[in-house]
Amino acid sequence: MIQFQNVLKTKFSFNRSIARFFTNELAEFENVGRKKGKEHYYQAFNQHLKELNRFKEKEDLPVRIKGRWKILKQQTLDEQQIIVRTEKDIKVSYLKLNLVTKLIRDLTVRAAVAQLTFSKKKHAKTALQLLSDACRDAKEKFDLSPDELQLDQVYIGRGSQLKRIRIMGRGRAGLGYKRFSHLTVQLKKIDFDEKIRNSKNVREAKEWVKQKLQVAAMSEKAKNL
Repeated sequence: MIQFQNVLKTKFSFNRSIARFFTNELAEFENVGRKKGKEHYYQAFNQHLKELNRFKEKEDLPVRIKGRWKILKQQTLDEQQIIVRTEKDIKVSYLKLNLVTKLIRDLTVRAAVAQLTFSKKKHAKTALQLLSDACRDAKEKFDLSPDELQLDQVYIGRGSQLKRIRIMGRGRAGLGYKRFSHLTVQLKKIDFDEKIRNSKNVREAKEWVKQKLQVAAMSEKAKNL
C-alpha cells in the first residue's frame, strides 16, 4: 500500500481534481514509474468517475472550436432575452464617461432617453446612439418595444491610451495621455409584476400598473394590424 500523498512528489503534473482524489484516498500500485505510473493514475481516476456516473467517453465530449465560450455566452443571453451592445474606443476618459452613465443606470429605456436627450454632456449623444442601436436589436431579435425594456447594466471599460507631451512651467515638458474608453449597455425585459410587488409606495405601484396596461394595449394593437 502506497499513500498517494507520497506518490504526488514525482515530477508529473496533475489537475486539481485528480490530485484531490489521490490525496484523499489510498490505493495499491504495481508500476509507479515515469510512463506506466502516470497511466495508472488516470485509469484509477476514470474508474472513480465511473462509480460516480460522471465519466464521459471521448465521443460524448463537446467539440472544441475557436471562440466556443463566446457562442455559449450568446446562447444564454438569447435564452434570457438580454441584449448587449458595446461601443469601443470612444475618445474620452472613463471618468468623464462615467458622469453620463450615472444618469441612466437602473432606469427604463424611455426615462434614459429623456435624460440623455436633455443632458448637456458632450458624450450623451454617443450613449443615446448606442441605446437606440440596442433597442433596434431587441426589436429584431425578440420583437420587444422600448416600453418593455429597462437598463440592466451600464458599465465602462478602459481603452487604449496614447502618450503625448505635456507642456509645463519653467521650460519643462511632462507626460500626458489621450485616453479612450469602452461603453457597454445591457437591456432586459421589464418584469412588471415584480416591479409592482417591490414598489416603495402606492404612487410608484400605480405608475407601474399604468405602464403595464399601456404595453399590453400596444401589443394587442400591433397584433390586430
